[in-house]
Amino acid sequence: MRRYQGGCHCGAIKVVFESAVEPADLEIRACGCGFCTRHSTRTITDPAGRLVLHAAKDAAVTYRFAMGITDFILCGQCGCYIGALMEDGGERVGIVNSRMLDDRTIFDAPATSRDYSAEDEDGRRARRHATWTPVTWEHDTDTA
Repeated sequence: MRRYQGGCHCGAIKVVFESAVEPADLEIRACGCGFCTRHSTRTITDPAGRLVLHAAKDAAVTYRFAMGITDFILCGQCGCYIGALMEDGGERVGIVNSRMLDDRTIFDAPATSRDYSAEDEDGRRARRHATWTPVTWEHDTDTA
């Protein structure tokens, strides 16, 4: 698997995305919801890959909207949108905003515009389980 590292602008949240899929073969998504449009996101996933998010103490801010089943992760210090994660049935899956990766320029394929507004909650959960990346979400609990 190839390993891509990155994080937010101030460095308080670190990201590691691992995938055996070549960058040119990963679908880059541009969700059409108001949140993603305002953040000009280019998200990537690999259900056979791995995503690790590590946040310094009190650095991450989570935001939920619409169905309220997803945590959108932002840095509370610099404001960068890192990605999103969903916990369901003991499984945590997520997406990463490719703009947060150090090697972001290799994810340069045109983004596929997506509109998920017609999905119901069960459909949304099923799609995410099938297409999103398994996530490890680490938080520092001590500043020392």
